[in-house]
Amino acid sequence: MALPEVQLPADFPPFRAADHVISPEALYVGVPRQAGEDRQRRLFRSVPRMVTASFELTQAQLEAFYVWFEDALEAGSLPFSASIARVGPGTEWWKAYAIGGYTVDFQEGAQHLVQLTLKLIGDPSSTAPARTTMTAEVSVGLATSSSLDFGQVMSAEVYTVLEVTADVGPLLSASVLCRLYTTVDGGPTNVSFDAEVALELQTLAIEVPGEAFTAEVTIDLLTASFDDPAMASEVSPALSLTVTAGANYVASPGALVLSSYMGYSPGGQASVDFRYGSDGLIRKQLNTSGVTTHANWWSPTQPGAGTGNWVRVTHLTGDAFNGSSEAVGVWISLSSTRTWQLARSAVGVSSLTATVEVASDPDGTNIVSTMSVTLDAEYAT
Repeated sequence: MALPEVQLPADFPPFRAADHVISPEALYVGVPRQAGEDRQRRLFRSVPRMVTASFELTQAQLEAFYVWFEDALEAGSLPFSASIARVGPGTEWWKAYAIGGYTVDFQEGAQHLVQLTLKLIGDPSSTAPARTTMTAEVSVGLATSSSLDFGQVMSAEVYTVLEVTADVGPLLSASVLCRLYTTVDGGPTNVSFDAEVALELQTLAIEVPGEAFTAEVTIDLLTASFDDPAMASEVSPALSLTVTAGANYVASPGALVLSSYMGYSPGGQASVDFRYGSDGLIRKQLNTSGVTTHANWWSPTQPGAGTGNWVRVTHLTGDAFNGSSEAVGVWISLSSTRTWQLARSAVGVSSLTATVEVASDPDGTNIVSTMSVTLDAEYAT
């Protein structure tokens, strides 16, 4: 399972597990019947674990933690990669959710104790998640040639503005290179020549995870053999970039296991469905209860994330999809939300397993995300 790219700032210490006790959640849950004993339904393929974790932060790190929790984690609603100390030497990396926020014990001196309850998903990794790299380059050239009475003044001005806005990424760098070349053929040596280069670099970086981000603007101004009373040249190119580093596919969203039960009523049915949204979210619904979020297939979620992506559901075993389901076994554009359903209106149980894949091309050549699905719908007296 791929680890989320979001993680704490690099200078933070690893989490310490309280007494190194990591408690598994229940693998099965009872589903009540109207008559007879409850049935046991499996909730997970790999049991999530709960751990009470903590670390000591300086005042500056604590203030950075507040910003990270509210912005990068969206007040704790998104998963992140947590580095947790082992029982022995070293650390291990987990996909984690912060459950119920955090507490801060303000201690005397330079350190403060921050404590969180973390839900650990899947299995640990000995290495940190990889980061993405983004580069951008713009080159503008200007060449002029004219004649000049050498008793006059020749001036040239180059003005370059580079504005970069980034909301994630640990390293942000930008360079601006301006060159001015002049050549005067013949004439007196007391010609006045002025050249001015004005550079402005504006950056706004909030919680930056990209491995490296670079931007370069190169401008050349060439002049030769001037014979005009005066010549002035100005170049004012501007480059404005808004970058959301770290946005990427979630290669392996957690397995989706849904079970529904509905007692008999005339015209009724039991149903389960899941939906791949064009905003990057995977949602689910049991019977007529509210729609809830299961996981992300794209992170962070954003309108239009599905543009340029396609989804395919492959039926593996059991009953067929029915109800308000999209086609199965074909690639479908994610420019709008797609839904697959299993419904049962006769007494009994319908079950199936399937695989869901997301590709960045309509032919499915480049598969970027895969999720397994298990659905059960029971309609009983």
